[in-house]
Amino acid sequence: MNVRGLLFWVGLGVILGGCGAPSTETGRNGSPPVVVTLKPDEPQSAVTVHIGDELRVVIPNDRGPGFVWQLVTNDPRALRQSTKVAAKAETTSVAFIAQRPSRSYLRFVCIPANGGKETEFVEAYQIAVTVRL
Repeated sequence: MNVRGLLFWVGLGVILGGCGAPSTETGRNGSPPVVVTLKPDEPQSAVTVHIGDELRVVIPNDRGPGFVWQLVTNDPRALRQSTKVAAKAETTSVAFIAQRPSRSYLRFVCIPANGGKETEFVEAYQIAVTVRL
């Protein structure tokens, strides 16, 4: 087989290989996302991820539309926020990519949507995230 024939078959394999269903892999290391779904009766939790993993946090919106969740603490050297804090009908979610071995504490607070700068929060969650190699 000559070089031109080899290039044809390699090119055909690349083209056909990309014609499948979308992958469930995310993050830089190709692994599925690590999803942490927070519960009202457990305000603190812990999770371990590896460098390149995507961490998705899902928070219940059980207080209604008059309240919003905000991320107030994160070490971006350990976890880079990859999506905005997005509220849907029943949940709020946000995603991060693990950057380097370290530990970060994600703290979320629920505040009234029409509150000012010094509004006190009505609910909070904390997640201790350990990033490993």
